[in-house]
Amino acid sequence: MGELLICTKCRGYVSSDATRCPVCGARTRWVHPVMINVVFGGLLLAAIIAAIFYGAGDFLRWRSAQEAPKTRHARLGELTKIEIDGGGLLLLGATEAGRDRVMQLLRADDKEGIAAMFAAGTAFGVQSGTDCRVIETGFFTYEVRILAGEHSGKSGFIAREWVKEFDR
Repeated sequence: MGELLICTKCRGYVSSDATRCPVCGARTRWVHPVMINVVFGGLLLAAIIAAIFYGAGDFLRWRSAQEAPKTRHARLGELTKIEIDGGGLLLLGATEAGRDRVMQLLRADDKEGIAAMFAAGTAFGVQSGTDCRVIETGFFTYEVRILAGEHSGKSGFIAREWVKEFDR
């Protein structure tokens, strides 16, 4: 007598010598019960490993989010400084469109265009570290009032990344 196998149609037990399943009558290939255990066991093991790695990834992302420094942007009316790493002159547009034009000319390295904006009064420059007050907030820009230096009292538009917290 042959060994007992499992019918792939009805999952009934069938002798390896049989040509048809005695339960459903199907003519089919038979599957060894150990093979089913191996397949399901392998799938279960793969699912457990995936869950562990996915959970570890979530934990690592959570930890890095906990340890990451919180970026705080200046609020309306807050005293701040205009700063750039390494110091130097920062260019502000007198209007938001002027700020966009300054950025375009900087990317194009058009010094003559920037000089023309300075001459027309649509842009001006302040030294890094200049004190200012945020008078309007935007998604990428701030409107600031300059509180010190040659342009004290003027307002202008500048990229948000250059407006830093004021050291009290």
